[in-house]
Amino acid sequence: MSESSDTQAISRIFHLAGPADITGDYDTWIKKDLDATSFGGGVFIEQFFQFCKERGTRAYLISTASGLSSCNGQFILEYRNPNTRQLKGIRYHLRMLRFMSGVIITIARFRPNILLITMGDHYLFLLYVLYFTKMAIVPFLHCTLWPRMKKHSELTIARRMLLRLTGQFLRSRSEGVLAISDVISSQLNDITSRRPPRTVRFRPIYERGLFQNMSPPVWDSSPFRVLFVGRVTTDKGIHTLLDVARLVRVQPSSNTIFDVCGTGDEFDAVQSTIAHEHLTEIQLHGHCSREQLHSLYSRCHAVIIPTTANFPEGFNRVSIEAVLCGRPSIVSTAALEPEIASAVIEVSPNDIKGFADAIKSLRENRDVYERLRLNALRLQDLFYDKTRGWEVGLLSIIKAQATSS
Repeated sequence: MSESSDTQAISRIFHLAGPADITGDYDTWIKKDLDATSFGGGVFIEQFFQFCKERGTRAYLISTASGLSSCNGQFILEYRNPNTRQLKGIRYHLRMLRFMSGVIITIARFRPNILLITMGDHYLFLLYVLYFTKMAIVPFLHCTLWPRMKKHSELTIARRMLLRLTGQFLRSRSEGVLAISDVISSQLNDITSRRPPRTVRFRPIYERGLFQNMSPPVWDSSPFRVLFVGRVTTDKGIHTLLDVARLVRVQPSSNTIFDVCGTGDEFDAVQSTIAHEHLTEIQLHGHCSREQLHSLYSRCHAVIIPTTANFPEGFNRVSIEAVLCGRPSIVSTAALEPEIASAVIEVSPNDIKGFADAIKSLRENRDVYERLRLNALRLQDLFYDKTRGWEVGLLSIIKAQATSS
């Protein structure tokens, strides 16, 4: 595909982006411009803005979070929160059907060349109404279709039915799927009767400059600092972390501090628990800027990712950032990608003692710590290789579509 045909093929993109802070990511991108890749946040959204800018592409983004919508010339940024958190059963599905119907109307009015869908994978079959349009429909999957530790047969009948409809749609209409994990590829096989659409695996890619001047860890410095970065929610393991801290505090000579960076539904409850139980080992930092994150990663010894078995984790970006910061990490099996396994200690979800023992091992065994740290350093180039980014994957899908049409 030539550069001119590339530009023509992607003159308008519609991106249903999931619960992203699209205006915050836009502000960060517009200030940094070429150094746009986010650190600890909207890495893909900032890269998306840059991708569109370089091609003069108009883009319409919808976030399922809450926020203030805006129009910034080339970019329309809109927030539509379906507000399904408290809903279950038929009420949840009816709300999502109404939400997706409204999105489809907006898509039809915008008339994009490319439709990127990051969320709503259970309801993609509704896009059948766009079947005879010329737009390229490309699911952009950052999470697995269901929790990676569950089998397809363990899902509810309703979820299996919705996923089967989605699989039929993908098989007949999608130009390709961008998948962040091989687990997604396997799940696509399950819902398409082993006839999935073209699936392009991509990695989260970062700019080297974001990790410059990162202080190397000093193993024997005290206290031993363990960092949690992410949403302060049950699924991301914040209550597991509280239990781990309770257990670690009674270990002899533990002297361990847990730094928690992020906000979420459980933030106020966690703050109250810390105050009530005097868990001074846990320090809540709330939302952190890129500079604050840099400081927290620089002074930590290890990173903890206690994702529960119920969360459909794709490739956890914090585990990658730990690698790029040269830190060992302790990762739940529910969030672990094989590519970084040599730099982590793997623990089963909700295994409180397992997480506590892993921290003790890193804190007390220098050989174990150094082995994982050096392995992290060896893995870093994997996440600077731009040929493996989603942008290259998307262009390959568009090129294949143009060749076949």
